[in-house]
Amino acid sequence: MFKRVYVPVDNSDLCDKVLDESIKLCENLNAELRVVHVINLAHVTYGIEVIGFNEVKDAIIKVANRLKAHIVNKLQQTNLKFEVIIFETYDLNISDIIIEDSNKWKADLLILGTHRLGSLSHMISGGVVESISHNYHIPILLVNKYKKI
Repeated sequence: MFKRVYVPVDNSDLCDKVLDESIKLCENLNAELRVVHVINLAHVTYGIEVIGFNEVKDAIIKVANRLKAHIVNKLQQTNLKFEVIIFETYDLNISDIIIEDSNKWKADLLILGTHRLGSLSHMISGGVVESISHNYHIPILLVNKYKKI
């Protein structure tokens, strides 16, 4: 069935839920897990050099490394074969990075967190999940932050 599960995460309140669901599924399937976080610096510079950019970049990387350490710590408590990767980009299209990397890694399932934002928030922040779902060829499992009733 699914043997290579690819999980892109952001640094939101949804991250742990996506990880927990991914861990459970991978343990049940005896699947490998690749967790990816993309640092997008395009929104910091908008294509121009700004005063203090290096300090902002360093702060963003520091937060990403804390997230990576949290994820690694959580995964080390399992018996899963895993890797955690951080990508740094100045490209606004995070979905292309995720699709390209997951193809190279030969993923056979993507697990994505969805925030279920309203239409205004979606328009402003873009829709990484939507973009991936329209441009991808393998199964995608969506995890949202709402609890079961």
